[in-house]
Amino acid sequence: MTNHPLLRADHLSFQYTPFDEKRKVPLFDRFSFALAPGERVAVAGRSGAGKSALLRLFARLLEPTGGILFFRERPYGEYFAPTLRRQVALVPQTPVIFDGDGRTNLTLHLDAPPDDATLRTWLDRFDLPADLLDREGRALSVGQKSRLTVIRSLLMAPDVVLLDEPTAGLDAATEKIVVAALTEESQRRGMAMIVSAHHLDLIGPMVDRTITLHPPAEAA
Repeated sequence: MTNHPLLRADHLSFQYTPFDEKRKVPLFDRFSFALAPGERVAVAGRSGAGKSALLRLFARLLEPTGGILFFRERPYGEYFAPTLRRQVALVPQTPVIFDGDGRTNLTLHLDAPPDDATLRTWLDRFDLPADLLDREGRALSVGQKSRLTVIRSLLMAPDVVLLDEPTAGLDAATEKIVVAALTEESQRRGMAMIVSAHHLDLIGPMVDRTITLHPPAEAA
């Protein structure tokens, strides 16, 4: 097993401009982090601490204002961004659903889409009905859309999956099903995970460690 981190942030800094303001607010200042292959890490913190921003930086949807991000010990800048995002896949808190049915939403960006039997197995693992494949994606409930986007990311077989509040909007029973399915897939494939959450009661047992972020005013 390699001793090199799979994903690494080296003295990462990031500033953002609040809505309708001209000043820049520092969110991260020389933040360093390393993720081992197959490791599962929770990112905790209050609202405004930067949990979602950190995942978007890892997915290269935001660019840092300082420091360097590495994937497999190569700087992010050496990767074609869409290729990197297939290996470091983000599941956003607000589900992204495309026009078309569930099947289309699951297989749109796959080079070799699985057959319907395989897709139904995935749906069952996340407590979704088999007929969702033929239902219009935009007509699904928020909870169904959320689980659909999780499955879509897992079907790309990423090395790292970034999950932004993956159980938000789900009832307690469905939360447990989703957490169990994610844990099983991570263990089966050796897939690393970074999971952001306000509450650690549910996801705490599925991760190897937790890092806690603080809003800039508290971190100063």
